[in-house]
This record gives sequence, C-alpha cells and structure tokens, in this order.
Amino acid sequence: MNARDPQIMIAGFIVLGACLIAFGAALGRVAAAGRAGPWLIRSAGAATVAAGLFRRDHMLLTGPGFTGESWHNQVHDLVSGVAYAAMIVTPVVLARRLRGDPDWARLSRPLWVAALISALALALFASRAAAPWNGVVQRVAVTLPLAAVVLLAARMLTLHPGSGAGPGAG
Repeated sequence: MNARDPQIMIAGFIVLGACLIAFGAALGRVAAAGRAGPWLIRSAGAATVAAGLFRRDHMLLTGPGFTGESWHNQVHDLVSGVAYAAMIVTPVVLARRLRGDPDWARLSRPLWVAALISALALALFASRAAAPWNGVVQRVAVTLPLAAVVLLAARMLTLHPGSGAGPGAG
C-alpha cells in the first residue's frame, strides 16, 4: 500500500506474468522440456498476474499478530507462495529434463545454480537474518529465476528452424 506508483507495479506484475505464460507455451513447443517445466512456467506466470491484481495491504514479515489484513492481501500471500515455489522447482525440473538434449544441455548447470542460490536467498529472506537488507535479498531471489528464463529464451531464439531441435522441428 505504500508503493509510490502502484499502477506501475500492478502493470509490471501483469505484463511479467503474461510473458511467462506465453514463454511457457513456446518452450513446450521447441524444447524437449517435457510437460512439467512449461506447465510450471505458465503456473508461475498466472501466479504473478494474480499477485499483481490482489494488492498487499500489510508488509510481509512484519511479525506475528498484526490485524486488519484484507482478503486480497491473503490471496496475494497465497499466490506469491505459489510463484516462489515455482521459481525454485522450475529450474530444477528443466535442468534435469534438458541435460540429455544436446541442443539444451549446456543450460542445465546454470539452471541448477539459479535454483540453488535463489532457494538460499529465499531462506535468508524468510529468516529475516539479513534485515534491513531483506528487500535486496528478495529481489536477488526473484531475479535469478528470471535470469534463467532469459537464458532459456536466448537459447530458443538461437535455434535454427529445421535444425532438428525440439519436437516437431524441421
């Protein structure tokens, strides 16, 4: 509720979520990513859209016992939990799945690293041990999985049509 320009924040959440949904659909068509990876990316996108639409009215981790939290704040917390879980699980699922595909295998290690560091950052964020740097820690935790998406998208853009890469290629 204390965002200087909440409409920009809301728009950012919605656009990011819509892009993740579209990317998850595209990844499922070009990579041997299985069903789980693209589905998890689309789920994270939907959760991101929902997190933008259901605004928070209390700061996260303010301590036990605060009152007056609205239903949309609770929905925001729930969908944020889904998005956080997806941003840890998705790179792991994709790293395992893509490591056997010669066109995608080199991304397996960066996906593992992004998932591990993001999980550690989220644990640090949740513990509040890094206060007053919690905002920075949270942004690092969120940025790493987004960097993994950028790596996947860059690889997808470098595939040549007809190279044999991915299902239905050629």
